[in-house]
Amino acid sequence: MKHAIMVIGHGNNADILQATINHFDSDKIDFFVHWDKKWAQPTLCAKDSQIIMIENPLRVQWGTDSQIRVEKLLLEKVRTMDKKYDYVHLISANDLPLMTKDYFINYFTNSLYLGFVENVDLETRRRLSWWYPSNINYRSKNHIGTIVFKFVVLINKLFRIDRLSDYKDVVVEKGCN
Repeated sequence: MKHAIMVIGHGNNADILQATINHFDSDKIDFFVHWDKKWAQPTLCAKDSQIIMIENPLRVQWGTDSQIRVEKLLLEKVRTMDKKYDYVHLISANDLPLMTKDYFINYFTNSLYLGFVENVDLETRRRLSWWYPSNINYRSKNHIGTIVFKFVVLINKLFRIDRLSDYKDVVVEKGCN
């Protein structure tokens, strides 16, 4: 079994990620790393694992579609590799393993694991169906961010925006990134 661990990271310290790489270092596990463009890419090393850094990284803003674009970049990189992977995992650069490398590898040979997913409530589906201008921090604590968010909500309600209207049969589910 081959595992691809996709990592989304940022900041000027990759010590936790390097510790994770050291812990899981194996010819059965490779790491695909996207490091936020706002920060210098770290130097990472492994003895047996391959570490693939995403070239031309994106600027990532929490809570925006930039996170999804990064995930798509990582998945595309995994998909286009000559190696084929049985499992693909997504973690942040601040995640620490709570199991041994052998337990991790054996766990996935014993059973199929699909991760945590749950159906979304109507409020979440509504939020997904609306249109939001990109590159705006709606979670900003400043007064302007609050005003802009209220305006965006008003526009979506006024024009009855529903980007999911063509997908009524699609079951929307969610989990962590």
